[in-house]
Amino acid sequence: MDKIYRMISVLNDDDSLQISDYEELSDERDYSEVFLGTALDSDFYRNFVLRAKGQFNQTDYIMNPLSWPICSKKLSDVLLDNCTGDIKINDINVLMKEGGSIPLKVVNLMRGFECFNFEKGQVRLSESPSGKKYISAIYDWVFDAEKIPKSVSLFRVSTMRSAVFIRAPLAELLLDSGMKGFGFIDDVTLV
Repeated sequence: MDKIYRMISVLNDDDSLQISDYEELSDERDYSEVFLGTALDSDFYRNFVLRAKGQFNQTDYIMNPLSWPICSKKLSDVLLDNCTGDIKINDINVLMKEGGSIPLKVVNLMRGFECFNFEKGQVRLSESPSGKKYISAIYDWVFDAEKIPKSVSLFRVSTMRSAVFIRAPLAELLLDSGMKGFGFIDDVTLV
Protein backbone atom coordinates (compact mmCIF):
# COMPACT_ATOMS: atom_id res chain seq x y z
CA MET A 1 0.00 0.00 0.00
CA ASP A 2 1.28 3.43 -0.96
CA LYS A 3 1.79 5.79 1.99
CA ILE A 4 2.53 9.52 2.03
CA TYR A 5 3.36 11.65 5.06
CA ARG A 6 3.54 15.38 5.68
CA MET A 7 7.16 16.25 6.55
CA ILE A 8 7.68 18.83 9.30
CA SER A 9 10.62 20.31 11.15
CA VAL A 10 10.79 19.59 14.87
CA LEU A 11 12.96 20.78 17.71
CA ASN A 12 14.69 17.81 19.30
CA ASP A 13 15.64 19.88 22.33
CA ASP A 14 16.10 23.49 23.38
CA ASP A 15 19.55 23.60 21.73
CA SER A 16 18.35 22.57 18.25
CA LEU A 17 19.22 24.98 15.47
CA GLN A 18 16.32 27.13 14.30
CA ILE A 19 16.03 30.17 12.09
CA SER A 20 14.73 32.87 14.41
CA ASP A 21 14.24 35.72 11.95
CA TYR A 22 15.05 36.90 8.45
CA GLU A 23 15.38 40.05 6.41
CA GLU A 24 14.74 40.66 2.71
CA LEU A 25 17.41 42.89 1.18
CA SER A 26 15.24 44.10 -1.70
CA ASP A 27 11.61 44.12 -2.78
CA GLU A 28 12.40 42.65 -6.20
CA ARG A 29 11.96 39.01 -5.14
CA ASP A 30 9.49 37.42 -2.76
CA TYR A 31 10.36 34.54 -0.42
CA SER A 32 7.31 32.58 -1.66
CA GLU A 33 8.97 32.05 -5.06
CA VAL A 34 10.51 28.95 -3.46
CA PHE A 35 7.05 27.37 -3.41
CA LEU A 36 6.43 27.73 -7.15
CA GLY A 37 8.54 24.79 -8.31
CA THR A 38 10.81 26.85 -10.55
CA ALA A 39 14.59 26.61 -10.55
CA LEU A 40 16.09 29.41 -8.48
CA ASP A 41 19.75 30.33 -8.58
CA SER A 42 21.99 31.30 -5.70
CA ASP A 43 21.39 35.01 -6.44
CA PHE A 44 17.81 34.56 -5.28
CA TYR A 45 18.93 33.28 -1.87
CA ARG A 46 21.50 36.07 -1.45
CA ASN A 47 18.52 38.45 -1.22
CA PHE A 48 17.73 37.05 2.24
CA VAL A 49 19.60 37.30 5.52
CA LEU A 50 18.62 34.50 7.87
CA ARG A 51 19.57 34.54 11.53
CA ALA A 52 19.69 31.42 13.68
CA LYS A 53 20.17 30.28 17.22
CA GLY A 54 20.99 26.88 18.67
CA GLN A 55 23.49 24.14 17.90
CA PHE A 56 23.97 23.20 14.25
CA ASN A 57 25.50 19.80 15.01
CA GLN A 58 22.22 18.63 16.51
CA THR A 59 19.89 19.44 13.62
CA ASP A 60 19.62 18.36 9.98
CA TYR A 61 16.23 19.84 9.01
CA ILE A 62 15.97 23.40 10.25
CA MET A 63 12.79 25.04 11.50
CA ASN A 64 12.26 28.50 10.02
CA PRO A 65 9.56 31.17 9.64
CA LEU A 66 9.75 31.05 5.82
CA SER A 67 8.59 27.40 5.60
CA TRP A 68 11.59 26.72 3.35
CA PRO A 69 13.07 23.20 3.47
CA ILE A 70 16.47 24.20 4.91
CA CYS A 71 18.82 21.38 5.82
CA SER A 72 22.34 20.14 6.42
CA LYS A 73 24.58 18.96 3.60
CA LYS A 74 24.19 15.41 4.92
CA LEU A 75 20.41 15.52 4.50
CA SER A 76 20.60 17.28 1.13
CA ASP A 77 22.95 14.54 -0.14
CA VAL A 78 20.48 11.81 0.84
CA LEU A 79 17.62 13.73 -0.80
CA LEU A 80 19.63 14.25 -4.00
CA ASP A 81 20.41 10.53 -4.16
CA ASN A 82 16.73 9.62 -3.79
CA CYS A 83 14.87 12.43 -5.56
CA THR A 84 16.78 12.82 -8.83
CA GLY A 85 15.14 15.43 -11.05
CA ASP A 86 12.52 16.37 -8.46
CA ILE A 87 14.61 18.79 -6.42
CA LYS A 88 17.30 21.42 -6.80
CA ILE A 89 19.70 22.19 -3.96
CA ASN A 90 21.06 25.68 -3.35
CA ASP A 91 23.57 26.97 -0.80
CA ILE A 92 22.49 29.48 1.80
CA ASN A 93 24.54 31.08 4.56
CA VAL A 94 22.84 31.54 7.89
CA LEU A 95 24.16 34.05 10.41
CA MET A 96 24.39 32.84 13.98
CA LYS A 97 23.11 35.15 16.73
CA GLU A 98 26.31 34.37 18.65
CA GLY A 99 28.44 35.43 15.66
CA GLY A 100 29.76 33.70 12.57
CA SER A 101 27.75 31.86 9.95
CA ILE A 102 27.03 28.30 8.88
CA PRO A 103 26.57 26.96 5.37
CA LEU A 104 23.25 25.23 4.88
CA LYS A 105 21.20 23.99 1.94
CA VAL A 106 17.76 24.97 0.67
CA VAL A 107 15.79 22.21 -1.02
CA ASN A 108 13.80 23.61 -3.93
CA LEU A 109 11.06 21.09 -4.69
CA MET A 110 10.45 21.19 -8.41
CA ARG A 111 7.26 19.14 -8.39
CA GLY A 112 3.87 20.33 -7.20
CA PHE A 113 0.69 18.44 -7.99
CA GLU A 114 -2.98 19.34 -8.34
CA CYS A 115 -3.89 16.27 -6.31
CA PHE A 116 -5.95 17.66 -3.43
CA ASN A 117 -9.45 16.16 -3.42
CA PHE A 118 -11.81 19.04 -2.58
CA GLU A 119 -14.84 16.75 -2.30
CA LYS A 120 -13.33 14.66 0.50
CA GLY A 121 -10.73 16.98 2.03
CA GLN A 122 -11.49 19.79 4.45
CA VAL A 123 -10.17 23.36 4.00
CA ARG A 124 -10.67 26.87 5.31
CA LEU A 125 -11.01 29.58 2.68
CA SER A 126 -9.94 33.14 3.41
CA GLU A 127 -10.03 36.32 1.40
CA SER A 128 -7.09 38.58 0.60
CA PRO A 129 -7.38 42.38 0.86
CA SER A 130 -7.84 42.42 -2.93
CA GLY A 131 -10.83 40.09 -2.63
CA LYS A 132 -9.12 36.98 -3.97
CA LYS A 133 -10.09 33.76 -2.19
CA TYR A 134 -7.33 31.39 -1.10
CA ILE A 135 -6.90 28.31 1.09
CA SER A 136 -5.56 29.43 4.46
CA ALA A 137 -5.67 26.04 6.20
CA ILE A 138 -6.18 22.39 5.38
CA TYR A 139 -7.69 20.24 8.11
CA ASP A 140 -8.07 16.96 6.26
CA TRP A 141 -5.40 16.11 3.65
CA VAL A 142 -7.02 13.91 0.99
CA PHE A 143 -5.13 13.30 -2.27
CA ASP A 144 -6.12 11.66 -5.55
CA ALA A 145 -3.36 9.03 -5.67
CA GLU A 146 -3.36 8.71 -9.46
CA LYS A 147 -2.35 12.38 -9.80
CA ILE A 148 0.98 11.78 -8.00
CA PRO A 149 3.53 9.83 -10.08
CA LYS A 150 4.82 6.78 -8.20
CA SER A 151 8.39 7.79 -9.08
CA VAL A 152 8.17 11.01 -7.02
CA SER A 153 9.28 10.73 -3.39
CA LEU A 154 9.26 14.38 -2.25
CA PHE A 155 6.81 17.02 -3.46
CA ARG A 156 4.43 19.87 -2.76
CA VAL A 157 0.69 20.14 -3.35
CA SER A 158 -0.45 23.05 -5.50
CA THR A 159 -3.25 24.01 -3.11
CA MET A 160 -0.89 24.55 -0.13
CA ARG A 161 2.65 24.94 -1.42
CA SER A 162 4.32 25.57 1.94
CA ALA A 163 3.75 21.94 3.00
CA VAL A 164 6.23 19.21 2.03
CA PHE A 165 5.11 15.61 1.41
CA ILE A 166 7.23 12.47 1.40
CA ARG A 167 6.62 8.87 0.42
CA ALA A 168 7.04 6.23 3.14
CA PRO A 169 10.23 4.55 1.79
CA LEU A 170 12.16 7.83 1.81
CA ALA A 171 10.72 8.77 5.23
CA GLU A 172 11.88 5.40 6.62
CA LEU A 173 15.34 5.90 5.12
CA LEU A 174 15.63 9.31 6.80
CA LEU A 175 14.44 7.95 10.15
CA ASP A 176 16.97 5.10 9.96
CA SER A 177 19.79 7.53 9.10
CA GLY A 178 19.99 8.98 12.61
CA MET A 179 19.54 12.52 11.31
CA LYS A 180 17.45 14.92 13.39
CA GLY A 181 15.13 17.88 13.06
CA PHE A 182 12.28 16.35 11.10
CA GLY A 183 9.14 14.39 11.75
CA PHE A 184 6.42 12.82 9.65
CA ILE A 185 2.74 13.33 10.29
CA ASP A 186 0.47 10.50 9.22
CA ASP A 187 -2.51 12.66 8.22
CA VAL A 188 -2.65 12.11 4.43
CA THR A 189 -5.40 9.95 2.95
CA LEU A 190 -5.00 8.62 -0.58
CA VAL A 191 -8.14 7.93 -2.60
